[in-house]
Amino acid sequence: MPATDLRLRGSDGGAGLLAVVCLIAVAVLGSFGLVVVTAGSADATRARVAADLAALATLNWGPSVGAEVALANGGEVLTIERFVLSATVEVRFGGVEVVARSSYAD
Repeated sequence: MPATDLRLRGSDGGAGLLAVVCLIAVAVLGSFGLVVVTAGSADATRARVAADLAALATLNWGPSVGAEVALANGGEVLTIERFVLSATVEVRFGGVEVVARSSYAD
């Protein structure tokens, strides 16, 4: 048997080796996909938190404080609007943009 022959001994003709290689390939590709999904989910969560906190701070203390809160939480402020009873803030974190609204309860 030559040294480059990768077939397993027996009557299966190397099907067992092919199955093992396929399982390893699926596991590796699945791991990469999981890492990408997890990173995107973390960015989305951080963007949501920064936007929510900035909207609350804008409503209570004004747009300048809202912008500082968003920056302190890693977000980049795109727009801030404050009305009489509500505030809207748009924040970007990584590749994720989030709009948060806050208002006083009736």
